[in-house]
Amino acid sequence: MNLDSTDLTAADRAAIARTVWENRSGYDGFVIAHGTDTLAYNGQHLVLHDGWAVAADQADIEPGVSGMYKAGRDIEPGTYRLTALTAEGGSYALYNDVRYYYDYIDAYGRFIEPTVITVEEGQYLELTDVRDIEKIG
Repeated sequence: MNLDSTDLTAADRAAIARTVWENRSGYDGFVIAHGTDTLAYNGQHLVLHDGWAVAADQADIEPGVSGMYKAGRDIEPGTYRLTALTAEGGSYALYNDVRYYYDYIDAYGRFIEPTVITVEEGQYLELTDVRDIEKIG
């Protein structure tokens, strides 16, 4: 696969995880290289489990939604209700570009009670410790 890391879809990340898993017995390790602009959320799709990388949805980890999603590619633009994973709360950030996170931030919020946000076409939504994301408009 030879794609710009900002163009990777959830299906592409799943394909990388599946390829690593299916070929794990034939190699001592794997190197997946790409730019650092999306490393944080692409890396969330691989979890080291007993020395092996597995797709995050197949790993034995606490449920919740964390990661970065591009509206119009990974999620639909619209209005969403976010519910925190734990009593300590969750957080979200909206960016108009992911090259230099804080230079391109549109909104940020920490919340304990459910909160409502609107994500526009092309924006990036970063979620941390979110239990549920429900599209309401």
